[in-house]
Amino acid sequence: MSSFVEPHELLWSEVAAIANAEGLHLYDLERGGGGLRVFVQADKLAVETDDSAEGQAGVTSGDCSRLCRRLMFFFSVEGGRLGVGSEPSIEVSSPGINRRLRLPWHFRSALGQEVKITGIAELVAAPADAGGVQTISGRLHEIKGDEGAEHFDSVVLVTDKDKVVVFPFDSIQKARVEFTF
Repeated sequence: MSSFVEPHELLWSEVAAIANAEGLHLYDLERGGGGLRVFVQADKLAVETDDSAEGQAGVTSGDCSRLCRRLMFFFSVEGGRLGVGSEPSIEVSSPGINRRLRLPWHFRSALGQEVKITGIAELVAAPADAGGVQTISGRLHEIKGDEGAEHFDSVVLVTDKDKVVVFPFDSIQKARVEFTF
């Protein structure tokens, strides 16, 4: 069983610092099965100033390999202190185009994009299942009650039929960007 590492945890801070040193931004971190799944994005500032990137804003396999090697070395020394052992299995990748939205800043970065959210919605015309849980797709239109990096009240979707749907943040069970080609 896997579990997410939260940004306030020491493990997140340590992995984020190593990713930043590689010009990457830690998007999410998952622990499970004796290892870690590390999701990173290219650091926008590094992409804008790096001539070798040739306009490429994504994470490359070379970026993932370099970060994985640095993390393996780091955990060989510090893994026991952080509860992951000295030889954890480490997977490093980008979050992908249909990336999971879990943390408040994930939702902020997806404003204006098509998303799919499962949770208990308010102000919705579609019938809910017995538990009130619905899965709805639409454009992420607004974030209400945005109080900074750690919290907001709700997200507002506008469906393709121009219906406005509000999901309180605490009711969201699953959310991801829905990229269409």
